[in-house]
Amino acid sequence: MWARRPLTRGPAWGTGFRLLTRPSARTARPGRLSKSQGKPRRLPHRRPAKEGSQPKEGSQPPKPPASNLELAIDLIKLLSLYFGCCAIVHFGYEPLRNHGFFDLLAQETIFQVVPLKRVRDYWGELSQLTNRGVPGPGLYQPITRQKEIRLLILEPGERDEPLRGRLVNVELSWRTRYEALSYAWGDGSVTTTLVCSGHEMKITPNLRDALIDLRYPDAERVLWVDAVCIDQNNNVEKQHQIRLMGSIYAEARRVLIYLGKLDDSVSHAMTQIRALDWKFMPLHTLRYSSRHEAYGPFVYSFIERLSSLLLKMEPVPDGSVDWDQVVSLLRRPWFQRTWTKQEAILAKRAVVICGDQSVSWFKLERVVNDMDLYAAEVGAIPGFETVLDTMKGIKMIRAARRERYRHPLDGTAFLSYLDILPKPRKEYSELLDLIVESRPFQCSRPEDKILGVLGVTQQNTSSWLLAANPSIPVADVFRNFVVWEIFVNKSLRVLGCSSDRGAAAAALPSWVPNFAGLDPQPGLLRLQHRVAFNAGGATSIQARLSNDEKVLYLRGRAVDLLHTVGQQVSHATDNALYLPTRGDERSEGATLGSSWYLALRSRGAVVAEAVKIWNAACRRLASSQAPFAVKSRQLLLGERGDRVVEDEVYTTSTSSNTSIGWGSFWRALICDSTDLGRPAPESFELPVLAYIRIVADAMSVSEAFVEQWLKQAQRADRSVALASESRRFAGTDQGLVGWVPKGAKQGDVVAVLHGSRVPFILRRVEDGKYRLVGECYIHGLMAGEAITAPGLEGSEIEFALV
Repeated sequence: MWARRPLTRGPAWGTGFRLLTRPSARTARPGRLSKSQGKPRRLPHRRPAKEGSQPKEGSQPPKPPASNLELAIDLIKLLSLYFGCCAIVHFGYEPLRNHGFFDLLAQETIFQVVPLKRVRDYWGELSQLTNRGVPGPGLYQPITRQKEIRLLILEPGERDEPLRGRLVNVELSWRTRYEALSYAWGDGSVTTTLVCSGHEMKITPNLRDALIDLRYPDAERVLWVDAVCIDQNNNVEKQHQIRLMGSIYAEARRVLIYLGKLDDSVSHAMTQIRALDWKFMPLHTLRYSSRHEAYGPFVYSFIERLSSLLLKMEPVPDGSVDWDQVVSLLRRPWFQRTWTKQEAILAKRAVVICGDQSVSWFKLERVVNDMDLYAAEVGAIPGFETVLDTMKGIKMIRAARRERYRHPLDGTAFLSYLDILPKPRKEYSELLDLIVESRPFQCSRPEDKILGVLGVTQQNTSSWLLAANPSIPVADVFRNFVVWEIFVNKSLRVLGCSSDRGAAAAALPSWVPNFAGLDPQPGLLRLQHRVAFNAGGATSIQARLSNDEKVLYLRGRAVDLLHTVGQQVSHATDNALYLPTRGDERSEGATLGSSWYLALRSRGAVVAEAVKIWNAACRRLASSQAPFAVKSRQLLLGERGDRVVEDEVYTTSTSSNTSIGWGSFWRALICDSTDLGRPAPESFELPVLAYIRIVADAMSVSEAFVEQWLKQAQRADRSVALASESRRFAGTDQGLVGWVPKGAKQGDVVAVLHGSRVPFILRRVEDGKYRLVGECYIHGLMAGEAITAPGLEGSEIEFALV
């Protein structure tokens, strides 16, 4: 028996642990029984040797502590073992798993003798009742157990034969073997017939095509199909089965993603995808190496440089790839639906099917991600701009799947286990993030914008507020989610979701977004685990609802008023920043009105207006005779990369965190975040300077400057795009600047709510109430200054939001 002894580390952290034990009865000398045998015994304490004493003859000298060289060798061994295991997993285990090797092995061995875990033999009972002359039960046998579902046994047949099948009730378990179908329902007003368990039922043409293409000619096929296996006329059952959808798709042997019938536009799209998978191998390897960003900038930069040198890819020769076929496949309706994202994320293994052709989902996902990199870095893809939403959807699926099925050898996870890095960020596991990311996609009912991703989130969604009840109005579904997010999830992030406030949202209070019409810009807290915003400081949410649940009361502070709101609305994500190196090419682009030139002009207008608003805010501060005002300078980037003084302005402090000086302006321009969404270091000032110089002086800047600084300016451009998309630059009465919602107006209140990480813009209405305009970034209020600043102790009020 092991004694209760502490675990102690060896001389080096990578060499394992030593366990202190006492001798057991087997290892003790025979014939010597202790009175306390069977009880824990304290090991004799080893007294330290006296100074100058000699060790006894035959004893081992104490082991010297490990040297730095030995520690380095241990670390190299550990990392070598890790990278070796990574290679085995990535190039060995994962391909075998993705191609169904392990599933086929289990199917041909274990499940040849283990039957389905049926609840009841429905078809057998129906046959017996029919033979006795008793009317058989209805099509759907009632579901009475918590994890009970129905499966469709699709009977074999040729393509021209009628579709036939039967339903069986089973319980979800490791014994339940089935394939789950994921498809776009299509037009529900047009139907065809499926003979199921002796009854005729109506199905959509899309489902008919799927069942015909999936039916085996000589064997039954066990499927889960939502439109058939769920009684669509039973709202109680639908609510229960929607709750189970996460388990249904996650526990299926594989998910069959059906894109539709085969036609001339996609007749050999699958062949093209397989060919591109090989052609894109350099890009795939480069993308795989980018996973090691977690090791730090030095290691990541080394791996990226090595990969770019060894794996440089040339543009695909004209005619060797039929891009039209691939793009046509990616335009299929399945990629535009909300529900299908959930089904692909939950699948442990999936296959994409179009007609009688198929390809592994992982191969399609890999090719689509590499197409994005190819179009940005290597060559043009005809029609690429028409499938940008599809690209976003597949990226979302890929990221959410990696978070859900992350293996221990993932770089970030591995280093977090060693306490070298924090735990991996989960940016696609919270319900709000999934709703926001799926905003471009379609659904037949507005409430499905929320219900369609319930099964994917890793949060606890058992609250009645998130119940999938088809009988309640859409406005109540949206309001219930906001109430759940604030009162159950303890977060005010949802208030930052701006949306279309048109006629469709007339029944919604200002604090309830129209989730069926969310604006395109990402929230300031979309990457909440990366940014360091904490406007509310150490305060906690203080919220309550009115009796009719139409008024939301939140405690906070009214900090400032908007003095100036810009007219330019930024749309920086429409086109990537680009400027030709040669002056004649720039002149030609300006004359012809090229897309890069128009995008550059749009950016220049936004930046010029921001600089004007910032300068006016500085003058207001100076005229206010603030005793702490000191002079600062606006900087520009010179031709040789040096900082050039432009003019002097006033600032409230020499600290860039609390001033509106130059440091505060460039940080406000990018919301103090890099192109990766992380807090901007001081070194990021140079990319911002290069960006301002290029957009403000595009036609006259030298060729050498463009060659040297364009890449850096593109980094800043991505930061500005994340910060400013569909927002306006604004200044406050007290001289602060930042980005506000495009619907903000002069005189609106800048408020910091208790427990919030960003400020909000509120608008006064009748009876002392307020309407929520949206979240904002105001530099100087993002680190709790409004809570800790002296003299504001009595300014707390309870805002009534209507």
